[in-house]
Amino acid sequence: MHPYYSIINESKYDENAGFHYFLFPWSHDTYVAVEYYCTNPECDCTSVILHIDRVTPSGTTENIGYLSIGISDFRVEEIKVKHKAVYQSKLNKEFKQGIPEEWRPSILKHRNHVRELIGVRFPTDSLQESKGALLTTSILPSRSYEPMSETSIDLDKNSTMGYVEIFGESADQLIFTHGKNTILVDEQYCMNPSCDCRQGLLTFIQLEAGKSISKFVIGYSTHKRSYTVIENYTTKKELEDHVVAFENAYPAARLIVSKHYDDMKREGKRAMVEKQQSVAARSAMLPGRNDPCSCGSGKKYKKCCGAAGG
Repeated sequence: MHPYYSIINESKYDENAGFHYFLFPWSHDTYVAVEYYCTNPECDCTSVILHIDRVTPSGTTENIGYLSIGISDFRVEEIKVKHKAVYQSKLNKEFKQGIPEEWRPSILKHRNHVRELIGVRFPTDSLQESKGALLTTSILPSRSYEPMSETSIDLDKNSTMGYVEIFGESADQLIFTHGKNTILVDEQYCMNPSCDCRQGLLTFIQLEAGKSISKFVIGYSTHKRSYTVIENYTTKKELEDHVVAFENAYPAARLIVSKHYDDMKREGKRAMVEKQQSVAARSAMLPGRNDPCSCGSGKKYKKCCGAAGG
């Protein structure tokens, strides 16, 4: 068995190299499913192995076990873990319905690619030794943050808000270096749950002593390898170079933006539901038209405060 990334000699740890990221709500760590394939030309197996690695916020990596997946229906055939008391039931629940739908196309594509390569010389398993160290540089959201309770969300006034504005300064912020400059990526998302824009508005800000300079704003897609330029205060080449540097610093950038997009949509939906409940509660408190008016006038509500224009 060989990891797909070593079969294709890829050093970027993303979905194209056979890496799939997921989170458990009870854990501060990031979990990575790494695709492994059989390269024996005489073997007729129809399974894919997903090694599960745990990546801590400090960057250390530990393999916790593996899943055997049937390629025909993507159902889990077997789960083996090192710490059964901790992970067995949680992985069973996580993959009860098989692996996520979004993983399946790339896994099928990679499996077919490996079958086409059968007969060529594959990398040795010793390449796997380098993965652990390199994987620690992959930066992904590692916490399920609770929104700041004091933040007021009014979708009627402003449906686009900052990720840090909602989740606080403790939320993971995207910062990287480009040349000698430090760049902060400020994230804004539409929180309207009925909007399916599927992008984050990313403002690239150059941090300098005592001041910050906005360089440009892009609409960064959560599901496509693309972005649109919203505003640009620099040259086209510098913009493109900054985006490349950002994606090199954050190989899983699109996954991060996708997760933050989902976080903000969830909070937008919560705010909308709370507003609807508040309106319903206020309506329930109003007296009926023929009830005594709550102002104490002794009149019927319809003849007093409930009268048109009253």
